[in-house]
Amino acid sequence: MAFDNIVLRQKLQLYLDRVYSGAQIDTEHTIGGPVHIRFELGGNLRNGTKKRVNQAVERALAIINELFSPADEIMVLSYDYLAETNSFNDAQYLWHQFPKESLAAFYSQVECANTRNFITDKDGNEFFEKANEKIVIGELPG
Repeated sequence: MAFDNIVLRQKLQLYLDRVYSGAQIDTEHTIGGPVHIRFELGGNLRNGTKKRVNQAVERALAIINELFSPADEIMVLSYDYLAETNSFNDAQYLWHQFPKESLAAFYSQVECANTRNFITDKDGNEFFEKANEKIVIGELPG
């Protein structure tokens, strides 16, 4: 892995430390603030279909184009849950959305990360289940 890729992960974690105290890259649902906005980009279309994915891409691009200018720096953070499968399990689809020269500089490593699931131990304590997940971090130049 290139040194720049590790620096990119550190840069994002420093940003999270400053803006979302306590958020950790290895725990995807801790990234957020006191207010959350969720967009139903896929609408009522069946989950995992190409039609739903295409609609979600179109809607996401409309939001991004409205909020950001070409001069804005954008960081991408994605979690590839290696154990999950669905009817549209083309993990490469997302990566085809970025120029190859940008993608080559992304941080992309399998790490032991906290999943979205809680486990309860024999004493009744809840904690995050851990699994190997691919964490991908990218920076798109402004």
